[in-house]
Amino acid sequence: MTATAQHIGEEVNVTFTAESDRYDYGPGTITETEVNPDSIAIHSLTILGVDCDPRTLPADLLIAVHALAQDAEFA
Repeated sequence: MTATAQHIGEEVNVTFTAESDRYDYGPGTITETEVNPDSIAIHSLTILGVDCDPRTLPADLLIAVHALAQDAEFA
């Protein structure tokens, strides 16, 4: 299952996608959805109102954008 999350900041807006799996830990427990952190990808990126292609970003900037996914809530 594909999950999405957004980071909406003053200068940077990014939508992430990631693969997720549902886990059922037995009777009486809540079914949980867990995101595979290795599958997180940038779906769309806007910097200062300009749409950007993540493939053209310098490596350091790409790492910084990916770090924003740590605080994003996937659903």
